[in-house]
Amino acid sequence: MGEEIILNAWSNSENCNRDNAREVSFYEVAADSDVLIGQCVSLAGYWYGRGIFRSEKDALRKGSLFKPEMLGKRIGLYAN
Repeated sequence: MGEEIILNAWSNSENCNRDNAREVSFYEVAADSDVLIGQCVSLAGYWYGRGIFRSEKDALRKGSLFKPEMLGKRIGLYAN
């Protein structure tokens, strides 16, 4: 894989980090992210703006951060 970026927005890195995060697939999160609220998880994807996308191509599409047709191809990032 490429570069790895870990961002702990409003979380304690002692409680949630690469070593103790549960690996989940992009599709698992995109299908129902509400079930993962408060859990420590890691996933592979392409980070762009306030979203994680399944691919760089999806991330760079015009309107990728807000267009409804991107549902299932985008995971929104929100702090606490």
